[in-house]
Amino acid sequence: MKFLLVMGMLIPWASFTQEIPDALADTICVQRDLPDLIRSARNKPPKVKEQKTSSLLLIPIIGSNPATGFMLGVGGQYAFKMPESKLYSLISGSAQVTTKDQYIFMLKKYLFKKTETLLHRRLEVLNHPA
Repeated sequence: MKFLLVMGMLIPWASFTQEIPDALADTICVQRDLPDLIRSARNKPPKVKEQKTSSLLLIPIIGSNPATGFMLGVGGQYAFKMPESKLYSLISGSAQVTTKDQYIFMLKKYLFKKTETLLHRRLEVLNHPA
């Protein structure tokens, strides 16, 4: 049993799965996406991708535990780049309602100003009726 424990701790250090071997780094194959291949087969020019400066993600929240009962809600995240900053700022939050008449609201923000200074705030509002 001790042998398996020691081997389990040593094997991850001996694996190099995330590194690209030098022999494979210099390949003549160029990676292309399927839409690019279809556009080139139809003799169309490559599509110019606009650089996005923001993205929005919304995900439903479904859960259950003895303290809250059944829970439904929505969680979201909005990432954006301010015009004067090189770093992405982030606002994330969630709103949840439970079968035990509990309301849970959470909001976090990480904002970068022009001087790349981080402004971090967290707000939680929990309503637990007696």
